[in-house]
Amino acid sequence: MKNKIYYIPILLFSFIQIINAQVLPGYEDGLKTISAKELKQYVYFLADDSMKGRAAGSDENLLAAMFIAEKFREAGLTPAFPDKYNRKKEESDYKAPLKISNSGLYDEFFQKFTLQKTKLTENCALSVTQKNEVGSVEVSYEMGKDFFIKYSGGEDVKYEAPMVFLGYGIFDGENGYSDFVDSDGKEIDLKDKIAVMVDSYPQANDTASAFSIANKIEYRIFKHKAKYALDKGALAVFSVQSPLFQEAPVDIKYDKTLDLAERVYTNLHERERKEIPVIYPTNKIVKEIFEHMCDKDLKSLLTKIDTELKPQSFEFPNISVSIKIDLEYETLNTQNVIAYLEGSDPALKDEVVVFSGHYDHVGIGEYGALDKSRIGEVHNGADDNASGTSGLIELAQAFSVSKPKRSAIFIGFSAEENGLLGSKFYVRNQPVFPIEKTVAIINLDMIGRNAPELVWVGGAFYGRDIIETAKQANSLVGMELLYNIGFLGNASDQAPFLHEDIPAIFFFAGLHDDYHTPDDDADKLDYNKMKRITDLAFLSGWILTNQEKNPVYVDIPMDERSEIVKDSVKRQRKFEKK
Repeated sequence: MKNKIYYIPILLFSFIQIINAQVLPGYEDGLKTISAKELKQYVYFLADDSMKGRAAGSDENLLAAMFIAEKFREAGLTPAFPDKYNRKKEESDYKAPLKISNSGLYDEFFQKFTLQKTKLTENCALSVTQKNEVGSVEVSYEMGKDFFIKYSGGEDVKYEAPMVFLGYGIFDGENGYSDFVDSDGKEIDLKDKIAVMVDSYPQANDTASAFSIANKIEYRIFKHKAKYALDKGALAVFSVQSPLFQEAPVDIKYDKTLDLAERVYTNLHERERKEIPVIYPTNKIVKEIFEHMCDKDLKSLLTKIDTELKPQSFEFPNISVSIKIDLEYETLNTQNVIAYLEGSDPALKDEVVVFSGHYDHVGIGEYGALDKSRIGEVHNGADDNASGTSGLIELAQAFSVSKPKRSAIFIGFSAEENGLLGSKFYVRNQPVFPIEKTVAIINLDMIGRNAPELVWVGGAFYGRDIIETAKQANSLVGMELLYNIGFLGNASDQAPFLHEDIPAIFFFAGLHDDYHTPDDDADKLDYNKMKRITDLAFLSGWILTNQEKNPVYVDIPMDERSEIVKDSVKRQRKFEKK
């Protein structure tokens, strides 16, 4: 059962205390099955050049899914989607080498879903029209030269709407400050309008200002402002750089323009969430709108906001914007691989712990490649995430030997590299067990590189019980557990579960120079380290599936998070000096 509390901060020492409790007995036989040799064998299959990077929607991605499903079947797990036609299968059917033509053998393990790939075409357009006494003047602009667009929506867009200036786009500022009201405090109507916001915040040049000290993510991350504008009814948003900083707003850099203009976005075809187009204009457009069309000076407006801390928001008089976004579409089919073990305790078996690892990678670098000069080469993704997938298979085999009291579900997620789409689909669309019965998730992602003793544990900011569980398990493994994982704590498949207040443990061995390059190969992994992390995941899972009480989701306050990070950094530096 899922639990969530917000608690009064207590001393950090109780949070990071060493756990002396013993791991519940019964795990021993399962732990013995986890093998560095088998981990290596699985990685070498999944990360072979012939698998072409396992991109979601590819034949090789399906072949990898079949491989995982076969390992789940061999371990005796129950497929999540039993064949409703009860078609008879013989053991001999599974003896032949894996071939795409035989993928139907494993359909009962596959949670199938559809992806939609979109790309901006050259037909995208932007124009600004000003009405006057004698008629109107329309100025048209060229994408890639005068503006670029960031839009990951799944449908074409065609708007003509008034423009509204919203200052910095702050909606919950210090001392009640908001740019969503005008200078008289009247709320700005954004319904079916285009918002213009500066990508900064009041008094950003003053490190002692209340805004700088508060350091809220809503001030610094533009997408939060855009999302709020969308919720208020805006059709699109202009993101303008602040002229209070040197040489801003700047002209578009060619490479950045090219990157966004040519970017392919992939989303769940079934999704219901709206996306708002973000327009990035050049200095040319900003000047023409503010200075030439409405006789306003953006720098003066922002200076007044910074000086008086009063909003200067307004609707541009007699000005409208026309936006056309034209997309190319491609539909892809992929699948999560899911199997489970029913719990042995009648009172607990309706509750479930999820074990996961994504098996897709970035293919030949058509998306996600960090070395653009090597797009077209196979990106094998040995560490990312053939390593975690191999660990997941070993976990399934271990739990099939040491049966848990709660049920355990094992998921090989696809389309993680496209934005956690496989795990989002599972959580939002088709959970095999009810979300409210999901006790926790243990996720493995990139567990094969860097210093042999170091492992990062994500999820610590959302559960004191999670850290205690990992420490208790680690009493039998002896690794150095670190929690300074930063933004990566939400950068893998545990994130959609955390968003539902489900406690999570994310085991991660750290980034490296080969990440998302063709050099992430199987011969570079530390398979003994992988075994130890898989041991740690198994023992953590053993605790969660067998203990009487469930872990509690806790949103830990920022000051305590800071102390946790400081302690981890200190231990990491000390350890690396050995």
